[in-house]
Amino acid sequence: MRFRTLFDYFGPETDVTIPDGVTGISDYAFRNCRNLKSVKIPDCVVSIGSSAFAECENLTGITLPDHVTYIGDSAFRGCRSLKRIAIPKSVTEINKNTFCECDGLIRIVIPEGVKSIESLAFANCGKLQNVSIPASVTEIGKNAFFDCPLRYVICYT
Repeated sequence: MRFRTLFDYFGPETDVTIPDGVTGISDYAFRNCRNLKSVKIPDCVVSIGSSAFAECENLTGITLPDHVTYIGDSAFRGCRSLKRIAIPKSVTEINKNTFCECDGLIRIVIPEGVKSIESLAFANCGKLQNVSIPASVTEIGKNAFFDCPLRYVICYT
Protein backbone atom coordinates (compact mmCIF):
# COMPACT_ATOMS: atom_id res chain seq x y z
CA MET A 1 0.00 0.00 0.00
CA ARG A 2 1.30 3.43 -0.90
CA PHE A 3 0.84 6.11 1.77
CA ARG A 4 0.02 9.70 0.91
CA THR A 5 -0.20 12.16 3.77
CA LEU A 6 -1.75 15.60 3.84
CA PHE A 7 0.71 17.77 5.76
CA ASP A 8 -0.45 21.38 5.95
CA TYR A 9 -3.47 23.33 4.92
CA PHE A 10 -3.59 27.12 5.06
CA GLY A 11 -6.40 27.97 2.65
CA PRO A 12 -9.22 30.42 3.31
CA GLU A 13 -12.02 28.03 2.28
CA THR A 14 -14.83 27.17 4.67
CA ASP A 15 -15.58 23.76 3.10
CA VAL A 16 -12.73 21.42 2.22
CA THR A 17 -12.68 18.06 0.46
CA ILE A 18 -9.53 16.03 1.01
CA PRO A 19 -8.52 14.36 -2.26
CA ASP A 20 -8.89 10.64 -2.90
CA GLY A 21 -5.65 8.77 -2.39
CA VAL A 22 -4.72 10.53 0.85
CA THR A 23 -4.32 7.90 3.58
CA GLY A 24 -3.27 10.09 6.49
CA ILE A 25 -3.72 13.57 7.87
CA SER A 26 -0.56 14.70 9.64
CA ASP A 27 -0.13 16.33 13.03
CA TYR A 28 -1.31 19.97 13.02
CA ALA A 29 -2.45 19.78 9.36
CA PHE A 30 -5.52 22.02 9.83
CA ARG A 31 -4.73 23.50 13.23
CA ASN A 32 -6.12 27.01 13.78
CA CYS A 33 -8.00 27.09 10.47
CA ARG A 34 -10.64 29.38 11.93
CA ASN A 35 -12.65 29.71 8.68
CA LEU A 36 -13.05 25.95 8.29
CA LYS A 37 -16.67 24.80 8.73
CA SER A 38 -16.77 21.36 7.13
CA VAL A 39 -14.35 18.71 5.90
CA LYS A 40 -15.04 15.74 3.66
CA ILE A 41 -12.54 12.95 4.26
CA PRO A 42 -12.21 10.13 1.70
CA ASP A 43 -12.66 6.49 2.71
CA CYS A 44 -8.97 5.76 2.16
CA VAL A 45 -7.86 7.84 5.20
CA VAL A 46 -6.75 5.56 8.06
CA SER A 47 -5.08 7.98 10.48
CA ILE A 48 -5.62 11.48 11.81
CA GLY A 49 -2.61 13.00 13.52
CA SER A 50 -2.28 14.82 16.82
CA SER A 51 -3.87 18.28 16.85
CA ALA A 52 -4.82 17.79 13.18
CA PHE A 53 -7.99 19.89 13.55
CA ALA A 54 -7.25 21.57 16.90
CA GLU A 55 -8.67 25.04 17.42
CA CYS A 56 -10.81 24.92 14.26
CA GLU A 57 -13.44 26.71 16.29
CA ASN A 58 -15.99 27.04 13.48
CA LEU A 59 -15.82 23.40 12.37
CA THR A 60 -19.38 22.08 12.56
CA GLY A 61 -19.31 19.05 10.30
CA ILE A 62 -16.86 16.22 9.77
CA THR A 63 -17.47 12.58 8.98
CA LEU A 64 -14.72 10.14 9.83
CA PRO A 65 -14.42 7.23 7.40
CA ASP A 66 -15.02 3.69 8.66
CA HIS A 67 -11.37 2.77 7.98
CA VAL A 68 -9.85 5.31 10.42
CA THR A 69 -7.97 3.32 13.04
CA TYR A 70 -6.03 6.11 14.75
CA ILE A 71 -7.03 9.55 16.01
CA GLY A 72 -4.14 11.39 17.69
CA ASP A 73 -3.96 13.36 20.92
CA SER A 74 -5.88 16.65 20.81
CA ALA A 75 -7.01 15.94 17.23
CA PHE A 76 -10.24 17.94 17.67
CA ARG A 77 -9.34 19.96 20.77
CA GLY A 78 -11.06 23.33 20.82
CA CYS A 79 -13.47 22.60 17.95
CA ARG A 80 -16.10 24.59 19.83
CA SER A 81 -18.78 24.43 17.10
CA LEU A 82 -18.55 20.67 16.50
CA LYS A 83 -22.04 19.39 17.23
CA ARG A 84 -21.68 15.70 16.43
CA ILE A 85 -19.02 13.21 15.52
CA ALA A 86 -19.27 9.51 14.86
CA ILE A 87 -16.23 7.63 16.04
CA PRO A 88 -15.54 4.76 13.62
CA LYS A 89 -15.78 1.20 14.95
CA SER A 90 -12.21 0.61 13.79
CA VAL A 91 -10.82 2.99 16.49
CA THR A 92 -9.60 1.13 19.59
CA GLU A 93 -8.62 4.05 21.82
CA ILE A 94 -9.62 7.64 22.31
CA ASN A 95 -6.42 9.48 23.08
CA LYS A 96 -5.64 12.32 25.48
CA ASN A 97 -7.55 15.55 24.89
CA THR A 98 -8.99 14.24 21.61
CA PHE A 99 -12.32 16.05 21.99
CA CYS A 100 -11.39 18.39 24.84
CA GLU A 101 -13.16 21.78 24.73
CA CYS A 102 -15.66 20.71 22.06
CA ASP A 103 -18.43 22.85 23.54
CA GLY A 104 -21.00 21.94 20.87
CA LEU A 105 -21.04 18.20 21.65
CA ILE A 106 -24.20 17.18 23.48
CA ARG A 107 -24.10 13.41 23.03
CA ILE A 108 -21.36 10.91 22.24
CA VAL A 109 -21.62 7.21 21.51
CA ILE A 110 -18.38 5.30 22.01
CA PRO A 111 -18.43 2.36 19.58
CA GLU A 112 -17.91 -1.26 20.55
CA GLY A 113 -14.24 -2.08 20.07
CA VAL A 114 -12.85 0.98 21.85
CA LYS A 115 -10.74 -0.35 24.71
CA SER A 116 -9.61 2.86 26.42
CA ILE A 117 -10.62 6.47 26.86
CA GLU A 118 -7.53 8.39 27.94
CA SER A 119 -7.26 11.30 30.34
CA LEU A 120 -9.10 14.51 29.49
CA ALA A 121 -10.46 12.96 26.27
CA PHE A 122 -13.76 14.85 26.58
CA ALA A 123 -12.82 17.38 29.27
CA ASN A 124 -14.44 20.81 29.25
CA CYS A 125 -17.16 19.86 26.78
CA GLY A 126 -19.59 22.37 28.26
CA LYS A 127 -22.77 20.85 26.80
CA LEU A 128 -21.94 17.13 26.85
CA GLN A 129 -24.87 15.49 28.64
CA ASN A 130 -25.18 11.95 27.26
CA VAL A 131 -22.45 9.33 26.92
CA SER A 132 -22.78 5.67 25.93
CA ILE A 133 -19.82 3.48 26.83
CA PRO A 134 -19.61 -0.10 25.50
CA ALA A 135 -18.45 -3.18 27.42
CA SER A 136 -15.21 -3.23 25.39
CA VAL A 137 -13.92 -0.18 27.32
CA THR A 138 -11.68 -1.48 30.11
CA GLU A 139 -9.93 1.76 31.02
CA ILE A 140 -11.12 5.33 31.47
CA GLY A 141 -8.32 7.79 32.21
CA LYS A 142 -8.25 10.43 34.89
CA ASN A 143 -10.63 13.32 34.27
CA ALA A 144 -11.75 11.91 30.92
CA PHE A 145 -15.07 13.74 31.33
CA PHE A 146 -13.87 16.57 33.57
CA ASP A 147 -16.18 19.59 33.73
CA CYS A 148 -18.90 18.01 31.56
CA PRO A 149 -22.52 18.45 32.70
CA LEU A 150 -23.29 14.74 32.25
CA ARG A 151 -26.89 13.76 32.89
CA TYR A 152 -26.91 10.24 31.44
CA VAL A 153 -24.06 7.77 31.28
CA ILE A 154 -24.92 4.38 29.86
CA CYS A 155 -22.37 1.63 30.39
CA TYR A 156 -23.01 -1.67 28.66
CA THR A 157 -21.70 -4.83 30.29
